[in-house]
Amino acid sequence: MNNKISPLALSFIVLGFVLLLKLVGEVTAPYSNIYANMFLFYGIISVFINIGKQRKGGLFVGAISFMIGVLLYTLNHYNIMSTNQIILPATFFVLSSGFLFLFFDDFSKKIFLYISLLLILSGCFSIVGYDSSEWIKFSASTSRTILAHWEYLIIIIGVGILTDRRG
Repeated sequence: MNNKISPLALSFIVLGFVLLLKLVGEVTAPYSNIYANMFLFYGIISVFINIGKQRKGGLFVGAISFMIGVLLYTLNHYNIMSTNQIILPATFFVLSSGFLFLFFDDFSKKIFLYISLLLILSGCFSIVGYDSSEWIKFSASTSRTILAHWEYLIIIIGVGILTDRRG
């Protein structure tokens, strides 16, 4: 018998209950808040289960999921005038947190710390140089398109998980 808890399965069960309660009318939160909280929930559970066990993939995805949840929560609860200018720096900071957690999991792997610091510096550069760089403007317009159609991205990820042949 396998006693391993699946953070993804647990998150989908909780998400299903919350969405069912929303259909019934017991939950009045907007869908964007529900999804932000589910990213936070999955991230916390996944990091808690995978840290210290040399499961780098689960730890990385959990840390990134948590930070995406923080980003979505911030975007939902604070009035940010121009969200397109924060998407690229937020992406760098989210990725850097994943590598930083990998470093915290195994302090002998200094490469994860260096990658994290490089991504943090890239995020800071993208904040400072936003108006002067064409590739930053291009990535901001690309991120606006992704944010406009994020539901399709979630469906594609879900189909990918369902069709995964490894387990």
